[in-house]
Amino acid sequence: MDDIWKNAPEIQIDNHLMATAETAGIARTLWDEENLYVLFQVKDKQLSKNNTDKTKQDSVEAYVDEDRVNAWPYREDDGQYRVNYAGEQSFKFLSNSTPATSPGFESAAVTAGTDYMVEMKIPFRTITPENGTQIRFDAQVNNANGANLIGVATWNDLIGRASKSTEVFGSLTLSGKGDQTPPTWAEGSKLEATDITSTGVTLSWQAAADNLGVTSYRIYNGVDAEPVMITGIEPEETVSGAVYRHQVTGLMPNTQYTFKVEAGDAAGNWSKDGPSVPVTTLPTSDTTPPVWAEGSTLEASGITSKGLTLTWSATASDESGIAGYRITNGTGDKPVTVTDAVYTETVTGAVYSHQVTGLMPGTQYTFTVEAVDTGGNWSAGGPSVSAATLPAADTTPPAWTAGSKLEASRITATGLTLTWTDAADDTGVTGYKLYRGSVKIAELPGTTHRYEVTGLAPGTGYNFSVQAVDAAGNWSTDGPAISVTTLSNNGAEPTPVPTPVPTPVPTPVPTSVSTSVPTSVPVSTPTPTRAPGTTATPAPSQAPATPAPVPASPFKDVVAKYSWASEAIDTLYSLGIIQGTSAATFSPEKNITRADFVLLVVRALGLEAESGSGFADVSQGAYYYEALSIAKQLGIINGMDGNHFNPKGEITRQDMMVIAARALKAVNKLSAGGSAGDLAGYTDRMKVAKYAINSVAALVQEGIVRGDGKSLHPTGTATRAEAAVMIFRILQK
Repeated sequence: MDDIWKNAPEIQIDNHLMATAETAGIARTLWDEENLYVLFQVKDKQLSKNNTDKTKQDSVEAYVDEDRVNAWPYREDDGQYRVNYAGEQSFKFLSNSTPATSPGFESAAVTAGTDYMVEMKIPFRTITPENGTQIRFDAQVNNANGANLIGVATWNDLIGRASKSTEVFGSLTLSGKGDQTPPTWAEGSKLEATDITSTGVTLSWQAAADNLGVTSYRIYNGVDAEPVMITGIEPEETVSGAVYRHQVTGLMPNTQYTFKVEAGDAAGNWSKDGPSVPVTTLPTSDTTPPVWAEGSTLEASGITSKGLTLTWSATASDESGIAGYRITNGTGDKPVTVTDAVYTETVTGAVYSHQVTGLMPGTQYTFTVEAVDTGGNWSAGGPSVSAATLPAADTTPPAWTAGSKLEASRITATGLTLTWTDAADDTGVTGYKLYRGSVKIAELPGTTHRYEVTGLAPGTGYNFSVQAVDAAGNWSTDGPAISVTTLSNNGAEPTPVPTPVPTPVPTPVPTSVSTSVPTSVPVSTPTPTRAPGTTATPAPSQAPATPAPVPASPFKDVVAKYSWASEAIDTLYSLGIIQGTSAATFSPEKNITRADFVLLVVRALGLEAESGSGFADVSQGAYYYEALSIAKQLGIINGMDGNHFNPKGEITRQDMMVIAARALKAVNKLSAGGSAGDLAGYTDRMKVAKYAINSVAALVQEGIVRGDGKSLHPTGTATRAEAAVMIFRILQK
């Protein structure tokens, strides 16, 4: 390790996103005005790049977000830089592009047995940092065994989303830069031009001053974008003091230039008020300008918000030869002289192209190209084209206006309904995320303002918040929040408590401060979240402990014909577990859907599980999404084919019994086993599917399933009344 790294504080890469704790490493960072430097040190037991997928090789990754704006996918200032132990590079940039190379990026890798070090030089793409500049950053170690990835560790990302979204990156504050004072010019300093010819001039100037000494000069000519760097020259002593001289060559005849000189010091500080002088080079005997052939064209392509590519036909001609081109944009800006246009042979003829940068977003331009010959004569009437740049990239997240609310209603012991007001955005809100504490529970379309939360525990306090996103992927961080306590089993009514100050989505972001030049960056280590798992939490029975009278439900259609279900329906309604099809009707005769029955089971038993994969035919905006996800995680439901559930399909009685039995087992409320012999008293026992026999038999033993006394009707569809009775009997367990 080079000495320059020794004082750079260590960044511990020890948040384990995969099971093995062996995956870990250390990163150190330095910076200057143009680059971020990262050094990784990794200890391993074996090294492998057997898998052609570069994400599954022994490697390290650096993530950089220069403007600190949440982005998914990456924007132009974001980047993912990966280098494996053998020094092979791979990248991810704007809109998830994965180019083979990254301009300006350099890396080196060294192995020592099965340990290795990687050093990266990452160019800043959109910023010129200074003391106090903050960027987002993360560091990652990937651990492979043969062709398998067995471990991933990060510095800050706790959920494994760094390759998709910048919101999980940590924060680095760049500091520690020493000298910040640029060189100064004495009052009356001059830049003088002598020995002017048609292609050159000699410039002279008095020395600038600096507290640590001037190390170099830059000369600008007012035409070319890049200056000429002047280093290592000695001043000449004159009667008026030390004077520097530099001969400028390669100029165009009969062309006006405005030369300016600036001074720089060893710390990279540059003056901005150096002296200047206008110069017009001498003409030549050639006074005939180039001529454009008829049909010459200028075309614009690759248009962005700040630039485009101009391509023109190579059809200007001159007896002394074409020396360059000049491009105007029709807005009064200074013309751009192009002497390095890219020449390309095409099937329709030779063309030149040039990348135009520094344009204003959403602006109409009319570009014209003119040619100049070696005598400095410029053409007139060159080809032109009109083009409008794209609108500026949207970096502003949706806003929550004063009075925005997140409200909870229909609160029960195990669930509630969240509703919220619209967020506002200049391009439109496209989605919302709901959080329970720091855990995301739903991601919904922008047209949705209601969500059914299920699987809560009775008598428990919860904090909910909502955030909004626009089409550019900008997420709000100050959405409204609310604190809610679910009903206890005795039916006590909770009071939702709105949070007076909007609560941002909690994201662990350690702060780091640099201390040297180039600057090193110490960090504080975020506290990792616990490893994801799946748990089922049984809720105490919600059936009344004593035979207290149950309030009658408002449903007018649960009368004589369904009197056998009225107690179950009234009780479940009073507990908030079941709802009607309208304010006055329950529709007991209607068949219940597969999703609705699972939702009732999850509510009744208070089931909980960490969020996981759902079903392909169940959208996150569906009111039953969370309940189905919980049930799948707990192994209560498997779907039709493992990936589809058919949520709106009608459920058979035997499937209803299988789900109920699995749910009871998940909370240790079904100890009895069952077998085909337990169904001997039912005439249609042979119709019970093989996969359902044990579950149906167990519920029969527990008295939860009774049939009509003679038959079970296993293949018949279940009605809402039958489902209510089964849930009621489950609660009595």
